[in-house]
Amino acid sequence: MYRHLISFNLLIFYSFSLPDQFQVNCPLSCRCNKTVIECRNNRFHGTNFFLRMRPEAFPDLDTIIVTGNLLGDIAKSNLFGMNVTHKSVSLVNLSNDRILSFDHQTFQALPALEYFYLSNNDVQSVGIDPFRWNQRLRLLDLTNMFSRTVNEMERPKLLSRLFANSQHNFVDLQELILNDNSLISIEENTFCRVIMIGLIRLHLSGNKLKSFIYNDECLSSLELLDLSNNHITSMPMQMWLDFPSLTAVDISTNPLYCDCALTSFVSKIADSGFTPLNKVNFIEEELFKLLVIETKLREFKGKTICDGPPSRYGQNPFEVTNVNCSTTNYRFLYFAIFIFALLVTFITVRIYRNKIKFNIPFIAGYHKLNAGESTAPQFV
Repeated sequence: MYRHLISFNLLIFYSFSLPDQFQVNCPLSCRCNKTVIECRNNRFHGTNFFLRMRPEAFPDLDTIIVTGNLLGDIAKSNLFGMNVTHKSVSLVNLSNDRILSFDHQTFQALPALEYFYLSNNDVQSVGIDPFRWNQRLRLLDLTNMFSRTVNEMERPKLLSRLFANSQHNFVDLQELILNDNSLISIEENTFCRVIMIGLIRLHLSGNKLKSFIYNDECLSSLELLDLSNNHITSMPMQMWLDFPSLTAVDISTNPLYCDCALTSFVSKIADSGFTPLNKVNFIEEELFKLLVIETKLREFKGKTICDGPPSRYGQNPFEVTNVNCSTTNYRFLYFAIFIFALLVTFITVRIYRNKIKFNIPFIAGYHKLNAGESTAPQFV
């Protein structure tokens, strides 16, 4: 009897100690369960470990986190293997993976992808329209994506290739993050290659933009624009008309030139209920998708200072009180009136002097006249 009891207990012990199907098929040194595969800081070289992520073994897989590895060139083939499709994966994090290149074949196994993080990589080349299979994208994070070997003139071109000739509308794409890419410009139609009718948040912080050039027929739904920490000196008031849905903007940490144009723009923020965005942090904690937006007006104002003119250097544009644009306009009007009055006076004097000349015989200067010829007025 005791022998049977011991055998039964051993059977229970071994049944609980055996790994489940998710652990058996989990890539080495990774953590896996029914819905999540997580491989952090494993220093994997290449992409062979992705082949173990089979949809047959993980039919309910929702989240893939692969960070801190050395993936290299992942272009020219499906990342998960030929003819493999993960129909339920909605979040993929491939940040900090030393990715050098990707194209339209790389992510074709992810048709249900919604949240895609590709930040902090070393991308040197990008195929045309690499996200053509990911039509359900809601958030795309490309922060600090480019390799240092890619020169600043080439980066706007690479960026434009991401959606060039796209056959899809990306109607669900709401958030596009392009922070810290050393962008000196953005091609005007970059965001018009596809109809991003749902894009409401655009992040361009930490670049080298001197201005924000855009096509006024695009981004009509934009609500949040982050241009902080760039090289911008002024902002056009026209932007409020071109982006009627805009409710949050950040121009802090820029060399702002506080003239009438900028103070009018800032007044629009302060007086019309617009929310100045201080920073936006995306926090991935225990696989939850959290968006934390801090909208602290005081902090925003503290980071927004004038770089010129010299009389306003270091001042807060929200607190500048010695810029009276209407007075400046009146001074210009007064100056124009003064010049006009001088001109009228000058013409009047000339006419009056000419009338005096009509009554005086005056031949000085007419040296070709004969002495005997009578002198007649030259103007009637």
